[in-house]
Amino acid sequence: MKFMAKVRKNGFCRLCDSFTELSFEHVPPKSAFNDKRVLLHSLSYINDNSYQIAKKTPARNHNRGLGEHSLCERCNNLTGAWYGTAYSEWAKQGMIYLDVIEKSSSIDIPFYIQPLNVLKQMATMTLAMSNGGFVNKHIELKRFVLNKRDRFLPKEYLFYVYLTNKKSEARYMAETVSLNIFTGESDFVLAEVALPPFGFVVLSAMPEKKSSVKSENLCSINHFANYDYNGWITVFLKIPIHRIWSPTPLDYRKID
Repeated sequence: MKFMAKVRKNGFCRLCDSFTELSFEHVPPKSAFNDKRVLLHSLSYINDNSYQIAKKTPARNHNRGLGEHSLCERCNNLTGAWYGTAYSEWAKQGMIYLDVIEKSSSIDIPFYIQPLNVLKQMATMTLAMSNGGFVNKHIELKRFVLNKRDRFLPKEYLFYVYLTNKKSEARYMAETVSLNIFTGESDFVLAEVALPPFGFVVLSAMPEKKSSVKSENLCSINHFANYDYNGWITVFLKIPIHRIWSPTPLDYRKID
């Protein structure tokens, strides 16, 4: 019988900045359908004119689900207890809608959730995916996460969501600049993760640039910060659904 050795990694916790042994942060939470082996494809495949990346050999695989060794055990446990369950409950509701919605819808979909908790879990995941080589980075966003009742979300961070088709590929990108050379549209993507039932995108606002974000592609959820911690409410979201098939962030083109 073979036993897998525990992976140990030391570094700076991307939440509290302490240098310690890092634990594995599931992105999204393990209980939000992120408990199975996931195959990822490299951005190098964007040079393939066919774009049929499903036929390519994955560049990375995650045997335990998507995630990073990026948070200390204390921060991992705290944020999981504070926000993880709320996000997982939201994901379970989203999975139900995937069974009845086959394409993008113009109707408002109701979710009975804890909005602030969900938003803070997304912020936690964004920080967990960030470059771990720098401390004192994203200080205001870290403060927003570590104070569970804090409702002040810095304006520079823009949070969006969409539903992902069950045939979607996984998308897992962090700290990437998206540039359309034809239109000049540009965005700094702090994080984008697509894993059914949801995809989420966090951008760093670039006021001097024209953004490529369109309402038919992404649903803004910054207003989730208006609610109280642990507060349950029904929110109606005009949320699109996409089949993710390319590794390129903010790419929502259709595929047959």
